[in-house]
Amino acid sequence: MCGRFALSAPQAELMPHLGLDEAPQFAARYNITPTQHNLVVRHSWQQAAGGGEVVAVK
Repeated sequence: MCGRFALSAPQAELMPHLGLDEAPQFAARYNITPTQHNLVVRHSWQQAAGGGEVVAVK
């Protein structure tokens, strides 16, 4: 397995589930590789519950 994954859920559906009020727009992607930049939700133990930030990582 090479670690590829897909992101097909609508953004409006993901935002409340991840505890986010805002995030960069993104489109569905069906063949995401580990070498591509991807949006992730980063939470810190210092942040209030549900208060994450969206960052692009590789």
